[in-house]
Amino acid sequence: MALRNSDSKQTTFAFLDIDTAGGNASHDRITEIGICFWRDGEDVAAILSFF
Repeated sequence: MALRNSDSKQTTFAFLDIDTAGGNASHDRITEIGICFWRDGEDVAAILSFF
């Protein structure tokens, strides 16, 4: 998807980060989920959840 420069200033991007206790699905679990929202080069919101 190609964005024009003016489009990217009006578009909100979401970055998702999932942290786990390890790499084995039968033994390990998700420990944290974070989402950061960016618009026009600025961090506009963040959501963090710890388990």
